Amino acid sequence: DRPPPGARNDPWLVPVFADYFLAPTIEGLLEVRKETGATVAIVLGSIGNGSSEENRAWYAKLLQHEFDGRFAPSLKGRRVMECVDYLAYHYTIDGANWQESLEDFRKWVGQGSIKGFFDTEEIGYQSTSAGTSGSIALRAFARYLHWWGKYGFTPDQVRVNYWNWGTPGFSVADPGGSYGAWMLSIA
Repeated sequence: DRPPPGARNDPWLVPVFADYFLAPTIEGLLEVRKETGATVAIVLGSIGNGSSEENRAWYAKLLQHEFDGRFAPSLKGRRVMECVDYLAYHYTIDGANWQESLEDFRKWVGQGSIKGFFDTEEIGYQSTSAGTSGSIALRAFARYLHWWGKYGFTPDQVRVNYWNWGTPGFSVADPGGSYGAWMLSIA
């Protein structure tokens, strides 16, 4: 009944990712906090296509996963959502179901240690090549401002990054070509 290994949204990958990769990383960051007193935000790395219901369901399984402590003994028995400060995703705001997608992320704020969420990418190479990155940025900006205001989110709770990889025709294989990269972070 299990999808082929490595299949998209394979629930079997949740404990592998959480216990073998995420737990030791979180444990290390928590140790840095403790030893230095520094504020170190732990952001649960971006899921691609946050507008996909299946991707968000997989993310929910990950957030509810309980660490087994194999590689991070101090986290044994704690759930992922109790150990991360922010959630991150991308490609969510431009789709037709953008409000539904944001609602799925919003419901986690205040659960465990989750303080907010970040949209880590809305514009990529494909939209830049198609000449639509400017309109996507404006639409996303307007939608986010509306949605954040509706729920009273603060800059400490939400962020969005816009990425643009320069002009159409950009090629990594052509370092002399006309290209540029910029990022705008809005809080």
